[in-house]
Amino acid sequence: MSPAEMWSRGYRPGRSIEFHPAVTDMLASSDIGPFVADARGYEWVTDRGRLDELGFSARQAELVPGLLIPTHGVVAGAGDVGYQFRPEKPRVIEREGSEPKVIKYESRDGFANRLDCPPLSRHLLDDPSTVLYWTEGAKKADSAASRGLLCVTAPGVDLGPEALTDLDSIPLDGRPVFIAFDSDVMTKPTVRDALQRLTVHLASRGASVRWIELPELAAPEDIFGEPSKTGLDDYFARGGTVDALSLHQRVPRLTVRNDGDFEQAVDTLTLGLQVQNDPPALFNRGALIEVDADSVREVSHLRLEVLIGRSVDSTKTVKGGPVPDHPSQRLAKAVLHNADRWRFPQLDRVTRGPTFAPDGTLRVKPGYHASSRTLYLPNELVTIGPIAHPSRSEIDSAVELITGDLLGQFPFVAEADRAHAVALALLPLVRDLIDGPTPLHGIGAPGGGAGTGKTKLAASTLAPALGSVGEGLGAPPSSNEEMSKQITAVLVEGHELVMFDNADREVNYPALQAALTTMVWTGRILGETRTVTVANRATWVITGNALRFVWDLARRVLPINLDAGMERPMDRTGWRRELPAWAIGEGRADLLHALCVLVTAWLARGRPAPPPSVPAFGSFERYRDVIGGILAVAGIGGFLGNIDQHSKSDEAANRREVVFCAVSEVHRDNWFTAGDVVALIGKDDESAALFDNHGRPGHSLNTKVGNFLKGETGSYADGRRLVRSDDKYQNRWRYRLEEVGS
Repeated sequence: MSPAEMWSRGYRPGRSIEFHPAVTDMLASSDIGPFVADARGYEWVTDRGRLDELGFSARQAELVPGLLIPTHGVVAGAGDVGYQFRPEKPRVIEREGSEPKVIKYESRDGFANRLDCPPLSRHLLDDPSTVLYWTEGAKKADSAASRGLLCVTAPGVDLGPEALTDLDSIPLDGRPVFIAFDSDVMTKPTVRDALQRLTVHLASRGASVRWIELPELAAPEDIFGEPSKTGLDDYFARGGTVDALSLHQRVPRLTVRNDGDFEQAVDTLTLGLQVQNDPPALFNRGALIEVDADSVREVSHLRLEVLIGRSVDSTKTVKGGPVPDHPSQRLAKAVLHNADRWRFPQLDRVTRGPTFAPDGTLRVKPGYHASSRTLYLPNELVTIGPIAHPSRSEIDSAVELITGDLLGQFPFVAEADRAHAVALALLPLVRDLIDGPTPLHGIGAPGGGAGTGKTKLAASTLAPALGSVGEGLGAPPSSNEEMSKQITAVLVEGHELVMFDNADREVNYPALQAALTTMVWTGRILGETRTVTVANRATWVITGNALRFVWDLARRVLPINLDAGMERPMDRTGWRRELPAWAIGEGRADLLHALCVLVTAWLARGRPAPPPSVPAFGSFERYRDVIGGILAVAGIGGFLGNIDQHSKSDEAANRREVVFCAVSEVHRDNWFTAGDVVALIGKDDESAALFDNHGRPGHSLNTKVGNFLKGETGSYADGRRLVRSDDKYQNRWRYRLEEVGS
């Protein structure tokens, strides 16, 4: 039964003061329900003394009879915060040279204009997930409340300081807000400007704002004899539904004055971009990022000018009034370089396949997920069937598909290498379950092992979660500075994968060491002097023959070793599947489902930790717990069984560790020579053997150590760097260990 029908059938809400017939007629015409009306406390006033006692002026009191409307604050417990009076015969103000102005509502002089919310729905204000409607006037808000909507209104279209204070009490960050002004809003410049100001107030507090442009509906004059226009109450009274309101909503388009206040113009431009950013395509990652189906890129000021033109109307003032104008480059640059004003959504990473949220739910719906700050932008929509509590047979089938069909063709050296390949396949799916950093996955083969399948393994293993991954960033750069800039560039753009392919020399980058053990990365933008700070949620991979790492980096590597056991691995035949094509295409859905079965099985069993036999893994304990737990439930053994291989086989790292440890204990920050090192490590055969490759037979140990120090100048270990003096002292080079960053 509609509110109007309830009134027509004689329903009364059981209040002590009976509604005057004029009130019930008005409530029925606005389709306001009896319970909502009773909670509001509408009152028909015929005695001027009633208005006198409420603080209305004598002139206003003379306007009785009329409708008294209590307004109710948005703060719980505030009760009535004001009154408006609508006379049966409103007063008219004559204006020279223009139409007379009808004053439909009388407000008390000297009383603050506060926000109003129908009492029966005010409890919903504190829940930011509840959609908030904003309209003009109490009876329109009550009509919305009669349909279960949460609605707020102000005494006028503009907000005073008290109303703005009320606004700050409403949780708005991320909240959907629909502004439904009367249907003539776009034809009245003053009301249109007020609509923009309200939009700015709401958007600047993080609200997701939409305008509802109510249709003009033909109707007779209302009970006060005024020409009708469509308000929100009229819309409902004439048969409009809540569902149909979506047909009349649109994203706000703000207008900025290029020749007005510069700071205000910057704010309006920024907010204009933000309110138009739905669904989100612009994100904050320390820099402003634009994401589409094909690319993730930082927004330049030239690109921003294009986006502004699509999102915001710009004007300048001439003698005849405002005319269209394009924002200046200065304005665009100011928007771009004032990140403190942005309310663009934060983005930690862009995913190309379904992923598990921190609470364990599987996210399969494309789009932005604010809770984990991820954007799921599928390169191909993959459907995952329901997975509840996988049985042992389902787990075994999933393991067989992954280790057999996907990985069975690769010549892994040991059980641990196969387990680590499965770990790599799982990581993009479960990255948000790991509250900590993750290691560098080092896919290696013996020297001369070109064609063993290192890059193919990386591409095939990551295909279920990421789709096609290409060859990543190519070979590692030549310097630590370039490495730092590459890392910054790829992280700023929110990529899931950081992969270096075909490393051909010892991997020694302090920047890479730092990136692997931090969840937040700070670096300098390539080609600029500014620095940015971004989240680091990437998967890290490197491939190469005879992979070698400096000791500090070796501790951060998860080895995946391949060895075809033949001189020309590229000549191998008999592959069961065409990889990575099968994993990217025909087999992707089944592989992704199998990986999700393994994760779900672990979650369903309470997220058990791996068995005690799995060794500790330094900074990667959360990674160890999650990945190790999943593999243990799946019955895949060998996890972390070979993590010490690089530090054991890296002779350069061993030499560096011996020298750096010995010197740092004695000389600390002081200068030392090759002779000082020899004095510390001794001249026995074991010590001398460390440096056999640094001189010809017959060279003294001092000479060999000197050659070693010369070659290691600029290298790092345990947060310190080896530097050499600018010139010799007493015909000998001097060296010193400096703290990184000093």
